[in-house]
Amino acid sequence: MANLLVQMQARRAIAGISRPMVQLSKIEPVAHKPFVATYDMSAQYMGQLRNAKQFYYGFTVPLPFPFHPATLRPSQWAITRALHRFKNYASSGSWSFAVVLTSLKAGSADFLAQKYVEKRDEIDMKRLAVFTAFGAIYSGTMNHFLYTKYYPIWFRGNNVGSAIRMNFTDNFINTPFLFFPTLYLLKEKIIGGGSVWDAFAKYRAEWYEGCKTAWGIWIPMHVITFGVVPTSLRTPFTTVISFFYYCSVSLQQARFDERRKLLEADVENELKKQN
Repeated sequence: MANLLVQMQARRAIAGISRPMVQLSKIEPVAHKPFVATYDMSAQYMGQLRNAKQFYYGFTVPLPFPFHPATLRPSQWAITRALHRFKNYASSGSWSFAVVLTSLKAGSADFLAQKYVEKRDEIDMKRLAVFTAFGAIYSGTMNHFLYTKYYPIWFRGNNVGSAIRMNFTDNFINTPFLFFPTLYLLKEKIIGGGSVWDAFAKYRAEWYEGCKTAWGIWIPMHVITFGVVPTSLRTPFTTVISFFYYCSVSLQQARFDERRKLLEADVENELKKQN
């Protein structure tokens, strides 16, 4: 403990910190964490904490630094505090966090596809609205509850068998029967103005091409999702990966729309010729 105190004082002197350190001689170190002692960072101003727990500006977290945090500047503390709050919020499995994150992700992916890949002069706002709403409804709501609530119940155990069953369910049940039908319904209601049957007729003609792309990406990626990633972080993890997948879906749906318009134009021309 004496050596630790000397090291801390030396680092504080190098960092130019003059705030008095708390006395560590009366505080028990954390045995299972190397170079980490329990202490009150702001004892001079906030009063001695009863249990002298690890303290970061009002909340308890494990220390992530290879050096003593007393050497950090206030700006570094603010960044650390924000990062830990974000991590705690993401790890809590919050539905609201999932909805906000996935809707922003899906909308941003479509915007990127329209602006920088298709190089449109004007953004199709209806198409952008479709993907933003789809991100909130499917990824933020359906996937969130499936990944964090129901999959752990349906597929118990953290083993290879459970990961394979979850991967199969997500790719061969959720993708063809939830993911694409939801997308086509939203497109038809927001852009096309047609009925539910119109949406399913379009999906029936294009389902294999869409699913084939999804399977090529998500079968290998879900090995990581269900085999490595903790349950509470599955939605954020798939959100990061699916950003690039949503870009490809946006571009693919644009190609489908153009092909459909060309086919409809050909049919109209044939009918005119016959008449």
